[in-house]
Amino acid sequence: MKSGTTDRRRGESSTPSGEDPELLTTGDMARLSQSTLRTVRFYEEAGLLSPVGRRDGGHRLFARHDLVKLQFVLDLREEGLSLQDIRGLIALKRSGVTP
Repeated sequence: MKSGTTDRRRGESSTPSGEDPELLTTGDMARLSQSTLRTVRFYEEAGLLSPVGRRDGGHRLFARHDLVKLQFVLDLREEGLSLQDIRGLIALKRSGVTP
């Protein structure tokens, strides 16, 4: 990590709002990753995050592993990788192929 940057992982142990501690709202994702609602929605629209469901009020719910993925994406963006490069790395990771 670059000098002077914030470690987004330190908030991960916070208790998210909602009934199921394993499901996170968009707000939880933003708060725990120290980003914004707009950032979470952007990566969802870009296809990097996928909600697992919605609450009765329509609030998106994400699995905890999506928080880890969001933090990974944010770290890669901070290091200057493009969205296309990040998609490629996630696809590579998903395929189980190790370089």
